[in-house]
Amino acid sequence: MRGDAGQPFAALGLTLVCLWPIGIEHFVPLIVLPVYVFVFKKTRSTPACQIHVAGSAPLYLLALFLGFVVISSAQVTQSVRLMTYTRDLMAWICATALFAHFYAHYQTYRLVDGVRPLAIAFWVIVASCAFYIVIGSIQFPSLGYLAAPDFIKTSMTGARFLLKDFGEQLYFYGFTDRVSSFFGSPIHLACVLFLLLPFALHDRQSTVGRIIVYGAALTVVFFAQARVALVLMALYPLLVGMSRAAVSPTFSPASLLAVTVLVVVCAVAILLFSQTGIAFAKEAFLERRSGSVEARTMIYTQSLEWIKQRPFLGYGTQIDVAGLEYPLGSHSTPIGLAFKYGLVACLGMMGFLMSSYVVVIQVFRRERAGEASLFYGCLLSSFTCYYALIAVNEFVVDLYHHLVLFAVLGALWGTRRQMCVAHDRPRATAACAIGE
Repeated sequence: MRGDAGQPFAALGLTLVCLWPIGIEHFVPLIVLPVYVFVFKKTRSTPACQIHVAGSAPLYLLALFLGFVVISSAQVTQSVRLMTYTRDLMAWICATALFAHFYAHYQTYRLVDGVRPLAIAFWVIVASCAFYIVIGSIQFPSLGYLAAPDFIKTSMTGARFLLKDFGEQLYFYGFTDRVSSFFGSPIHLACVLFLLLPFALHDRQSTVGRIIVYGAALTVVFFAQARVALVLMALYPLLVGMSRAAVSPTFSPASLLAVTVLVVVCAVAILLFSQTGIAFAKEAFLERRSGSVEARTMIYTQSLEWIKQRPFLGYGTQIDVAGLEYPLGSHSTPIGLAFKYGLVACLGMMGFLMSSYVVVIQVFRRERAGEASLFYGCLLSSFTCYYALIAVNEFVVDLYHHLVLFAVLGALWGTRRQMCVAHDRPRATAACAIGE
């Protein structure tokens, strides 16, 4: 049974790789579902398990959120933005369907038993970035680009998703390679790397192997020129240690605080008293792409002002405003959700994401012994970094990012339900009351 645990992830990976040269899945996300079902059936080695998924709180919450998304359609006023709204709606439906499927599958298996496909996905992404750095650009038009009308080809979104490449040229601290792999932008690459890193680390049994995995992730994030992600990745080992210590029976808050203070003091000392550290920090966070920070600040400020005018129903989608490089309601998941679908929908989706963070902790506490504790400690740390990153980007913008996130969350919720029933079958309903 364990060999089939990762089969849905393998099917999802094959689906996305097959669709990548076509390109139209980013504009018509529902095309992913029939392709995924076909690949899943063709690669399944055992009969499907009939698993009850009704009566599950996460699915109810997602259905409620989709209801707010549908209601907000009445607020879309710009005809060109109706396409954006429709695309986002299809992406949410597709992600919810995948969540339900993975949630059902992992009521039979554990998430930790299905790491191999995601570990392979991690190395495929690293290899694509290495290829771009070493070989250079191999940009080619997708099939969708050849068939798309001119107004889509010339748009920023059309160029990003329909012209295929593994990166772009942009100067950063002496380097001009900015990798993005299969994703629309480097920040989405960095987010997915954090989601995949625990699986790649758990797949390696030796310390040397895990150091190589972490070094590869750190290198890719550096060449992605994702500054916040780079800081978080540098702190990742500390976060893993803090996560594992927090659930240890011998947990000592004082010792954990001492280690944290020591690491922070050392990091600050290196930045302040090392000429290389000073030069890197100044160029990375103050001088390079300072216009990006200014543009984001203007978007966030004006988006919040518009949210105050329509707090409950939102505007249905992003809105283009003269004088701004990017539309209102973009470049931040919480602000974007509130802007497009209203505060209630925003709180519902963010509550769903944060409750999944709690589920990681609950599963982690049941897996304190053995290798699984390291896996869930890394997963908890990855979610900490991930939630920090989506404050400055929207995962729904990149379909691959969106689907990987919901697949992992579905598998995690399914693992929690299975573990609750297995550990306390007579009281399973009460023990899982929060999540089921």
